[in-house]
Amino acid sequence: MLRLLLGHGARPCLRNAAGWTAAHCAAEAGRLAALRTLHAVHAPMDAADPFGDTPRRLAQIYGHTECVRFLEIAEVESRNYRQTAVMRGMPLDHVDEDWERKKEELERNPPCAQRSYATSAQKNMQRKRRKQ
Repeated sequence: MLRLLLGHGARPCLRNAAGWTAAHCAAEAGRLAALRTLHAVHAPMDAADPFGDTPRRLAQIYGHTECVRFLEIAEVESRNYRQTAVMRGMPLDHVDEDWERKKEELERNPPCAQRSYATSAQKNMQRKRRKQ
Protein backbone atom coordinates (compact mmCIF):
# COMPACT_ATOMS: atom_id res chain seq x y z
CA MET A 1 0.00 0.00 0.00
CA LEU A 2 2.83 2.40 0.88
CA ARG A 3 4.54 1.84 -2.46
CA LEU A 4 1.22 2.42 -4.25
CA LEU A 5 0.73 5.73 -2.45
CA LEU A 6 4.29 6.84 -3.11
CA GLY A 7 3.94 5.80 -6.74
CA HIS A 8 0.92 8.07 -7.06
CA GLY A 9 2.72 11.08 -5.64
CA ALA A 10 2.24 10.83 -1.88
CA ARG A 11 4.78 13.01 -0.07
CA PRO A 12 6.47 11.10 2.78
CA CYS A 13 7.49 14.35 4.46
CA LEU A 14 3.89 15.35 5.25
CA ARG A 15 2.86 15.33 8.90
CA ASN A 16 -0.35 14.41 10.68
CA ALA A 17 -2.08 16.61 13.27
CA ALA A 18 0.33 15.42 15.97
CA GLY A 19 3.35 16.38 13.87
CA TRP A 20 4.33 12.83 12.94
CA THR A 21 5.68 11.84 9.53
CA ALA A 22 5.03 8.46 7.93
CA ALA A 23 8.35 7.34 9.43
CA HIS A 24 7.08 8.13 12.94
CA CYS A 25 3.97 6.03 12.34
CA ALA A 26 5.95 3.13 10.89
CA ALA A 27 8.44 3.25 13.76
CA GLU A 28 5.68 3.25 16.38
CA ALA A 29 4.09 0.21 14.75
CA GLY A 30 7.41 -1.58 14.25
CA ARG A 31 7.02 -1.72 10.46
CA LEU A 32 10.60 -2.25 9.32
CA ALA A 33 9.62 -2.83 5.68
CA ALA A 34 7.75 0.48 5.62
CA LEU A 35 10.74 2.25 7.14
CA ARG A 36 13.01 0.74 4.47
CA THR A 37 10.62 1.87 1.73
CA LEU A 38 10.44 5.40 3.14
CA HIS A 39 14.22 5.55 3.43
CA ALA A 40 14.59 4.38 -0.18
CA VAL A 41 12.58 7.40 -1.38
CA HIS A 42 14.64 9.76 0.82
CA ALA A 43 11.95 10.47 3.39
CA PRO A 44 13.25 12.47 6.37
CA MET A 45 14.11 9.65 8.77
CA ASP A 46 15.43 12.00 11.45
CA ALA A 47 12.52 14.46 11.63
CA ALA A 48 11.48 15.36 15.17
CA ASP A 49 7.87 15.81 16.26
CA PRO A 50 6.83 18.82 18.41
CA PHE A 51 8.08 17.03 21.51
CA GLY A 52 11.47 16.30 19.96
CA ASP A 53 10.83 12.59 19.34
CA THR A 54 12.30 11.11 16.17
CA PRO A 55 11.13 7.87 14.58
CA ARG A 56 14.11 6.11 16.22
CA ARG A 57 13.01 7.35 19.66
CA LEU A 58 9.49 6.02 19.07
CA ALA A 59 10.89 2.66 18.02
CA GLN A 60 12.92 2.63 21.26
CA ILE A 61 9.88 3.51 23.36
CA TYR A 62 7.83 0.70 21.81
CA GLY A 63 10.65 -1.86 21.94
CA HIS A 64 11.13 -2.38 18.21
CA THR A 65 14.86 -3.19 18.32
CA GLU A 66 15.22 -4.08 14.64
CA CYS A 67 13.68 -0.74 13.70
CA VAL A 68 15.98 1.06 16.14
CA ARG A 69 19.07 -0.55 14.60
CA PHE A 70 17.89 0.33 11.10
CA LEU A 71 17.01 3.91 12.04
CA GLU A 72 20.38 4.52 13.69
CA ILE A 73 21.94 4.12 10.25
CA ALA A 74 19.05 5.63 8.27
CA GLU A 75 19.13 8.88 10.28
CA VAL A 76 22.78 9.47 9.39
CA GLU A 77 22.20 8.55 5.75
CA SER A 78 19.16 10.85 5.61
CA ARG A 79 21.17 13.81 6.94
CA ASN A 80 24.05 13.04 4.58
CA TYR A 81 21.68 12.84 1.61
CA ARG A 82 20.14 16.22 2.44
CA GLN A 83 23.58 17.83 2.79
CA THR A 84 24.75 16.35 -0.52
CA ALA A 85 21.54 17.42 -2.26
CA VAL A 86 21.93 20.99 -1.01
CA MET A 87 25.57 21.14 -2.13
CA ARG A 88 24.64 19.84 -5.60
CA GLY A 89 21.57 22.04 -5.91
CA MET A 90 19.23 19.03 -6.11
CA PRO A 91 15.58 19.65 -5.21
CA LEU A 92 14.46 18.24 -1.87
CA ASP A 93 10.96 17.42 -0.67
CA HIS A 94 11.53 17.14 3.05
CA VAL A 95 9.44 19.95 4.55
CA ASP A 96 5.68 20.01 5.07
CA GLU A 97 4.89 23.67 4.46
CA ASP A 98 1.41 23.47 5.98
CA TRP A 99 2.78 21.89 9.15
CA GLU A 100 5.50 24.55 9.44
CA ARG A 101 2.82 27.26 9.32
CA LYS A 102 0.76 25.40 11.91
CA LYS A 103 3.82 24.96 14.14
CA GLU A 104 4.56 28.70 13.98
CA GLU A 105 0.96 29.44 14.91
CA LEU A 106 1.12 27.05 17.87
CA GLU A 107 4.33 28.69 19.06
CA ARG A 108 2.67 32.12 18.91
CA ASN A 109 -0.61 30.95 20.49
CA PRO A 110 -0.12 27.80 22.56
CA PRO A 111 -3.22 25.69 23.25
CA CYS A 112 -4.68 25.71 26.75
CA ALA A 113 -3.15 22.36 27.63
CA GLN A 114 0.36 23.81 27.30
CA ARG A 115 -0.30 26.76 29.59
CA SER A 116 0.74 26.52 33.19
CA TYR A 117 -2.23 26.13 35.52
CA ALA A 118 -2.09 26.11 39.30
CA THR A 119 -3.31 23.05 41.18
CA SER A 120 -6.07 23.43 43.75
CA ALA A 121 -3.49 23.20 46.55
CA GLN A 122 -1.49 26.02 44.94
CA LYS A 123 -4.64 28.12 44.60
CA ASN A 124 -5.46 27.59 48.29
CA MET A 125 -1.95 28.73 49.26
CA GLN A 126 -2.32 31.82 47.07
CA ARG A 127 -5.64 32.68 48.77
CA LYS A 128 -4.10 32.28 52.23
CA ARG A 129 -1.22 34.58 51.29
CA ARG A 130 -3.62 37.23 50.00
CA LYS A 131 -5.56 37.17 53.30
CA GLN A 132 -2.40 37.78 55.31
